[in-house]
Formats: sequence, C-alpha cells, structure tokens
Amino acid sequence: MKQRLCFVIFRYASTEALHRGFLTAIDRCQAAGHSVDVYTLEWRGDKPQNVTIHIVKKQGAPLFRQYAHLARCVHEARLQASYDCVIGFNAIPGLDIYYAKDPCVSELVQGISRYVPRHQQRIQFEKSILSETSQCQVVSFSLTILRAIKMHYKTPACRLHWLSHETCGQNETNIHIHTLQRGQSIGEGFGDYLLDYLQQPKLPQPFGVNTATAYYGCEPAVFNRIMQLEGLVVREKEGRKTLRFEYNNQGFYAKLHQGIGFKEWLKNWLWLRPPIVSARTEWQAIAKLRTLKLPTQEAIAVSERGRCSFRRTSF
Repeated sequence: MKQRLCFVIFRYASTEALHRGFLTAIDRCQAAGHSVDVYTLEWRGDKPQNVTIHIVKKQGAPLFRQYAHLARCVHEARLQASYDCVIGFNAIPGLDIYYAKDPCVSELVQGISRYVPRHQQRIQFEKSILSETSQCQVVSFSLTILRAIKMHYKTPACRLHWLSHETCGQNETNIHIHTLQRGQSIGEGFGDYLLDYLQQPKLPQPFGVNTATAYYGCEPAVFNRIMQLEGLVVREKEGRKTLRFEYNNQGFYAKLHQGIGFKEWLKNWLWLRPPIVSARTEWQAIAKLRTLKLPTQEAIAVSERGRCSFRRTSF
C-alpha cells in the first residue's frame, strides 16, 4: 500500500555524507511508490524531483527556538495532511522513526550544563521519542549511540535497530541488527529498513490520534471526544474507568481518568502510597512488559491535560 511520508531534517547540505544518505533513503521510498514531503529550516544543494520540500520560515534568534518552531509546524502538518509515517534525522516530538546520527544530549551534557535552555529543550525533545512512553523506532549505524540511548532513556530494546556491516549474534547486543549487504551504504540500508517498516501491519488510529500525543497532547476536540467515549465498562473506580469500544470492526480498550480529587489524593499520601493520577501509568507499564518481552496489549496513544495532579484528566 502506497503511503504518504514526511521526512524532517533541521538543515540539509549536499556536501555532507550523512545528508546524502538522507537523500538516498528518500529515493528508495519514492522508487517503491510512496509520496514524500520534506520539512526543513534550510536546504543547500539540488532538490530531488517529485519531492515537496517545505522550507519553514525561521522564527526566533536562538537555534533552539527555531527547532521548536519546526517541530510545531511538523505536528500541525501531520494533523492536516494525515501523513502515514514521520521520519526524522533530528530528534523532535511526534516521530515514528528517528535516525540517530549523533550521540544523545544526555550523554554529552552533564552537571549544571543540563539546565541551559537549549540543552533542556533538546533533552525534552529526545525524551518525547526515546522514553518508555513513546513508540518511536530508533535506527542508527552506531551501536555506541544506541547503547547510550538505552542507558539514559530506558528505551526498550525492541525499538532499537542497528544498521551494521558486522555480523554478530542477536544476544550479543540485545538490539535488533539489520546487517548491511556488501557495498551497501548507510543510506541504502536505512532505506531498506524504512520499506520493511512500512510493509508491517499497523493498528488503526481511532480519531486520528498518533504518537505525538505523548508529547503535545492531542487536539481539544479529539481529547474531549475520547473522554466521552461509551462502551462496555469493565472497571470503574475513584475517578477512573476502563471500557471497551469498537472502531473499524476492531476492539480497543480505553482507560479514562477524570481526576481523583483532593481527598483521595491526600488519603493516598497519608498512607505513604503515591496516588495514580494519570493513565500514563498504564502506558508505562505496557512499555515495561514489552521491554521484558512479556506478552501484553499494544498501546497506541496517550494524552493528559492539566497541571494540578488531583484534577488531571487523561486517557
């Protein structure tokens, strides 16, 4: 099935080898019949044919503010254009696939430097796609980078993929290995991984919800619609309930939190028991079970609204 793909890169320069690999991956996807859009802040070099390149107008002097603006533009474009897959060569929220070409910021920046605004933003961006609560697949040609990501963000090994010219056993790395063919470039190898990923069956996304909700929260209308879902209630207790509903003849379970209230919140703390204030806890539990390779549900979306913990609503 032909799909609409969105590629994201902060800046493209045809003189850089890794960026040429970016273009090679796009060519392979196009050759397979997929349509491709690219979002970037700057493009230096020849533009590929039949690719729509969106050069986002820079806003704000500091670079990290420009990156945040690009991330917002990509998020809005995904909601409007209904892209099937978003692929990033830089870490921004809402990616389905992240090509990790640089070490993660948590590995590079230590101590008080982590509180510098630009580093805080980059760490927040990385956390949105690398943490246990995300579903983003991470691909890299460097096993060192993948191991650092796993250590700092506890990313499940099932979401880490190594493009390698080496041959070694799966149990030596505990990370998925995609062995490159003789003479094959990184860009070609990444293109092959993309094509394999696009062929895998995906669960339908009710109401157009996607993994970006883990960072941004979904649109208010979508959030309200999900919170008002009706179906077979299987559990209801203290401001939260779990129900089963159907979408496109497929069954789903929704866990809805309406806020536990101040009395329940206080009672839990008095009993020295941290209260459960968000459905995100369920999302994290499913991610942990997958890390341990135990059979469980497949979570597809999470979102929460409200800063006050005992009034927070979430699904």
